[in-house]
Amino acid sequence: MRKRKIATRDAFFAMASQVKREDVPVPELGEGCVIPVWQFTAREKTEWELSQVFEGPKANRLSVRERLVVAVCRNDDGVSIFTQEDVAKLAKCAVSVIERIVNVAQRLNSVSEEDIAALAKNSEPTNED
Repeated sequence: MRKRKIATRDAFFAMASQVKREDVPVPELGEGCVIPVWQFTAREKTEWELSQVFEGPKANRLSVRERLVVAVCRNDDGVSIFTQEDVAKLAKCAVSVIERIVNVAQRLNSVSEEDIAALAKNSEPTNED
């Protein structure tokens, strides 16, 4: 029988504050080229989810994946590589590259295909829909 051990507050916060990141290879840009994909903090995930639903008429139900790419792709200093203004450009990128990033982002951030579908369904439509 395993012995039960209650985690301490300090141990929990020390462990839980360690945000993971994973380099996604982008060989299309040259050998060794990567895009770092970061794990959300709890607040960042909530903000990303809410931005899908409450961004008003600018929100586009067709760009949930692209918005995820914007939210999680950061350089080694944690600075975003892409901006919200890049969402339309990302939508025109090859799916193989975007899905490579999205797959890692979903795994690191516990975002399922069902979550993506639900967020897209609840997003405000735009004139592009």
